[in-house]
Amino acid sequence: MSLFGQEELTRIAEAALRHATGDAAEAVVIARTGALTRFANAAIHQNVVSREVDLRVRVAVGKRVAIVATNRVDAEGIAQAARDASDLARLSPENERFAGIPEPRPIPAATPSAYRARTDAATPLDRARLAKVICDASLAKGLRAAGFVSTDTQELLVANSRGVRAYTPQTIAEAQAA
Repeated sequence: MSLFGQEELTRIAEAALRHATGDAAEAVVIARTGALTRFANAAIHQNVVSREVDLRVRVAVGKRVAIVATNRVDAEGIAQAARDASDLARLSPENERFAGIPEPRPIPAATPSAYRARTDAATPLDRARLAKVICDASLAKGLRAAGFVSTDTQELLVANSRGVRAYTPQTIAEAQAA
């Protein structure tokens, strides 16, 4: 499984909220694991996996609002993003259209879920087998295929100083050939 998990994303968001100073703050954490298998001329030539986490901290001081984004999610990176957003909010002009940081409310579960464990658990061999199906079909027609098979898992966590906490994972599988 390639999930970072709700607990880890919550840890990042809670750390950001602890370091933010202002009337209200919000942390959005987006984690992604992307796996890609490329093929050309009926042969796989690249298999890569990337894992990344991005944090966006929004701080409001009255109607003054600032957002800072970072991919440094170690303790110092999180703290720095929260401090920077807090400092920038105080320097920002007022935004009369800013409606405030949301209060908690029930969030209905997505039905059907956009997360599939089988997609999340896909291996390089799984993607290679799918690439082979495409390559074999093209070779049977006297063609050479080039393209990719990818699987992605993305997680989103939103937390704010008003008590909002929401998390959802999703998976995407894609294949393209030319």
